Amino acid sequence: MSKRPISKVDHVGIAVPDMGEAARLFHDALGGQFLDGGDNDGTGIRLEHFAFPGFKVEVPTADLDVADEPCVGDVGGRAHQQAAGLRH
Repeated sequence: MSKRPISKVDHVGIAVPDMGEAARLFHDALGGQFLDGGDNDGTGIRLEHFAFPGFKVEVPTADLDVADEPCVGDVGGRAHQQAAGLRH
């Protein structure tokens, strides 16, 4: 196995319990540029993307009112059971 340094990171995913607080952190405090976001009513996930020099931060949260619905995608499991933290 070759040992090559990581040369590029496209994005990291950080799950949060409150999108409003996360937006204030990533945009207002850290200076990230809001790229896009939206709600997926089928999974109960709200997702926003913020750009920083050289990488992006993907911020999912289970803010929507569909807590008993199955959740798919990178967050996985059931939306209301996901703890905040680094996802990918």
